[in-house]
Amino acid sequence: MQIKTKFYIDGNWIEPEKNNKLEVINPSNEKPCAIISLGSQLDTDKAVKSARKSFNKWWHTSREKKLMLLNKLLDVYKKRFSDMAEAISIEMGAPIDWATEQQSQSGEDHIKNFIKTYSEFNFEEYYNEEVGNYIAYEPIGVCALITPWNW
Repeated sequence: MQIKTKFYIDGNWIEPEKNNKLEVINPSNEKPCAIISLGSQLDTDKAVKSARKSFNKWWHTSREKKLMLLNKLLDVYKKRFSDMAEAISIEMGAPIDWATEQQSQSGEDHIKNFIKTYSEFNFEEYYNEEVGNYIAYEPIGVCALITPWNW
């Protein structure tokens, strides 16, 4: 059984502020497969504070460097592809072929799409070139999201 009770915040794996563990059950056999921690408001606040601290530096990181990091993420994902499929299969109780061909593959496809979209995205474009009006897309800050397991 995997024990995944720490959160990755500010470049480190840290213990949650509150002990709020949850046993994850594999739906295919109804056996526990992992122990995780459920985050609290304090954990979210800590993560957002850390993200805010790094926001300005990341904003000023070059497009080339960001693309290099995204490509590195894709390389790591590909190397861990079978690990992803196995984790998805166990967590969801999904057949391994479906977890591999559909779920894990969609993760790789999303990363490829991020790379393609980011490399082609025009952050400044003229709305009316004749008068010099243009639109500039800029990041505005950090957010915390609660998303469903199936997005």
